[in-house]
Formats: sequence, structure tokens, C-alpha cells
Amino acid sequence: MAKYGHTSFSIFGKLLAVPRLETAGENYKYAVMEMEVITRNPKDKTDKTDKTDKVQIVSVKAQMYDAESIAKYGKRDAFYYVSGSVNSKEYTDRNGITRYATELVATKICGG
Repeated sequence: MAKYGHTSFSIFGKLLAVPRLETAGENYKYAVMEMEVITRNPKDKTDKTDKTDKVQIVSVKAQMYDAESIAKYGKRDAFYYVSGSVNSKEYTDRNGITRYATELVATKICGG
């Protein structure tokens, strides 16, 4: 049985590549965006160094833009603000091994 968890995220970063359009089934389209973001540990007040991380964001529909528009008009090296939900899932595969999956699902995209 799958267990789900949901929370929200907001990030600002640079697109590393043009978003790509992918499909799952006949009617389910989504855009995948790879972004570079700067991260800092807010709990460690002594560490002032910025670190860059790559994140992958999945967008089915963000405000008035659908996945096809995001993939068509997204620009590499442009900066975007993205917010949405973090969806995590725990499941057991065919071999009985517990697996975990996490997706960043965008609901708002601004920039370009």
C-alpha cells in the first residue's frame, strides 16, 4: 500500500535546459524543468557559503499555462520563480523492496 505526503515549496533559479514535454498514457502530458538553485542551511548561522543544487520540477498545469506551453516557451539560462507542492510516495515494488519517490509539482511559474 502506498503512503503519500504533501507539502509546499518555493524556489528561484536558472533553467539548465529547455523544458521537455513528456507523456504518460494517451492524455497525460507534463513538462519537466531542470533548474539550478542556490541553497544555504538556515539552521547553521556560521556557514555563509552558498551551494548550488540541481532540482527537477514536474509541471502538468501552472496557472494559465499548460505543459505544452511551458515546454515550448521555456528558455535555457533564464531565471524562474516556481512554487507548488512536494509529493512523496512510499511503495513496495514487485520484489518486495520498499521504494521512495519524490516529485516537485509546479502550480505557479513566473519569469523567463
